[in-house]
Amino acid sequence: VISNMPPVDSSSIVCVTGAGGYVGGWIVKVLLEKGYRVHGCVRDSACARNDFLRHMTGYSTGMLTLFSCDVSKVGGLDEALSGCNALIHAAADADTPLERRPAQYTCSSQHIIDSVGRTKSVSRVVYTSSAAAIMGDTDLRELRRRPSIDETRYPHPSAPN
Repeated sequence: VISNMPPVDSSSIVCVTGAGGYVGGWIVKVLLEKGYRVHGCVRDSACARNDFLRHMTGYSTGMLTLFSCDVSKVGGLDEALSGCNALIHAAADADTPLERRPAQYTCSSQHIIDSVGRTKSVSRVVYTSSAAAIMGDTDLRELRRRPSIDETRYPHPSAPN
């Protein structure tokens, strides 16, 4: 339950999965601007695609450390989570075929939960998602009527498991 998780102050280390993606990259940028140390999780930390992260001020000052992580594997997040106070999960694999995504995302989410359980320092978890996870295709009227949706919204029955 979100309300039971204590806030983390700006002296904390925050692990961000999907740091090399659009949403994750912005999360990293904002965290660094607010003074947090960040462990950025990407598929391959040496990949040129992640150069934009290395060009962030926090990288050269040691406030941002990049980790190669595979959340689809057991323990794939353990090293990056070590010493962290919070986790923001913003990773997704757009290359996975649509029909395999529910199973893969469920498995990856379980690996992430297990890693958090093994890492005693993590006291707060933020899980990013999309409206597609809680709304069906025919539920657009509600989205227009109530464009801000939070964790109190129950999943729509037609949403994937």
